[in-house]
Amino acid sequence: MGTKSASVRLAIQFQLILLVYLLSTGPMYWRIHAAYNFRGSPFVAQLYYPVVKGCEASETFSDVLDWYAGLWVYGDLDERELPPICRDPAVQTADARP
Repeated sequence: MGTKSASVRLAIQFQLILLVYLLSTGPMYWRIHAAYNFRGSPFVAQLYYPVVKGCEASETFSDVLDWYAGLWVYGDLDERELPPICRDPAVQTADARP
């Protein structure tokens, strides 16, 4: 029983860390945007590279993430002009590869 319990705990901890990582994109929006569009921090670009690739792979994921980032940037749900994290034509993902 102890091994199964430890495996379940490990799985829950991994999911919580992944959730916190994804939720951090909201408050980090402008730093992520600067890292990819204005030669900002290479560390931030590499840290959020998996999120950017996920956005490129899934339009739904990208839309949800852009909506969530908008809550942090503007604090409301109205339509707004927010540069998307992932689908901005100026994003150069090749520069951020680890």
